[in-house]
Formats: sequence, structure tokens, C-alpha cells
Amino acid sequence: MSLEAQSTTISQVIKRDGRVVPFDANKIKSAINKAFLKGKYSGEVVVWPLNDEIKSLDGKEVNLNGITGAVVLHLEDYLKNNPGQTLTIEQVQDAVVHTLRGCGYGKVAGSYENYRAHRTKIRESKSTLSKTLAQISDPDDADIKRDNANVNGQASMGSMLMYGQEAAKDYNFKNLLKPEHAEAFLNGYIYIHKRNCGFVA
Repeated sequence: MSLEAQSTTISQVIKRDGRVVPFDANKIKSAINKAFLKGKYSGEVVVWPLNDEIKSLDGKEVNLNGITGAVVLHLEDYLKNNPGQTLTIEQVQDAVVHTLRGCGYGKVAGSYENYRAHRTKIRESKSTLSKTLAQISDPDDADIKRDNANVNGQASMGSMLMYGQEAAKDYNFKNLLKPEHAEAFLNGYIYIHKRNCGFVA
């Protein structure tokens, strides 16, 4: 069920990249729904989109529209006390966590927070990939071009190979690796050899 009919005084929200976009309560509802639908609510992150709408949890009805409406009310109260401000995505997400916990859904709030942290890691890896590709393009930056003794990073074909390898590493990290394994790799608990290949054990 869409929330289009729900009226709100919130008109805009600031995204992480600075863009100002229209506020859409349905996006909040979708994110909350994904957090509810994740497995046994064990706190694992949600990776793939889930289309089914949660109806009940542990035998009790879940009112997604009601929870989403409570988030919106929380945000409206904030804006009343802070006139002239435009909400940020982070503030919206904080309100979701606050509301879920207030409604007694602590584990679901944990799942939502884990998903949020996972998306942050993905954004950080995008930034890292851009920097790595820029280093490969820089004729004066020789360190990265010596990463593989079998590839001449100074040659055009060597640079092209390195671009492909780095892009494959990034894709595998974001799309093939389980979030808990990606987290373990980032924290130095495991090492994954040949991350540019499709093997992500």
C-alpha cells in the first residue's frame, strides 16, 4: 500500500552527495520493510531488494504504514523545533532507528543499522576505486603499477589490464562477497587472494 495519500509538511531531503530531492515516505517504508523481512531478524544486512510486505512478526501484526507515519511525525516535530532546516538522509535514518526501537522492534532496528553500515562501506569502496583508477592513469605514480610483477603497468595494455582488475575487485566486493565476509576482509580478519576473480570463498 502506497503512502501517497499521507500528507506531510516535509518537502525535501538532502542526499549524501549534496543533492536536494523530494521527500518520499514510501522509501522509508520500503527500507523498514526490508529490515523486517531479513531472515530471522538476526541483525544481518539486507543485500537484495525484497518485494513482499511484512504482515506479522512473532504472531503480532506489523503496521508498516503506522511505523512509517511515526517516523514522519518524528521528523516533522524536529523541523518544527528547527525552522528553516532541510532534513538530511542521515537524520531520516536516525529517525527510523529511533522509531523502530520505540515501537519495540530492537532487532529490526539492528538489522536496519547493519544494512546502513554496509551501504556506507560500499560508498567508501566506490571512492577508493576512483582513487585507484586515477593512480593507474597518473604517469608519475609508479607504485601501484608495480603491484603485479607479471604486468607492465607503464604500457598501455598493462594499464588496461589493471583497470579491469581493479573494477572486477570492486564489483566482486560489492556484489558477490557476503557482507559479513566483506566486513571481515576490511577489518583484516581474513585475506582473499585474487579478489578480481569470481571466487569469493
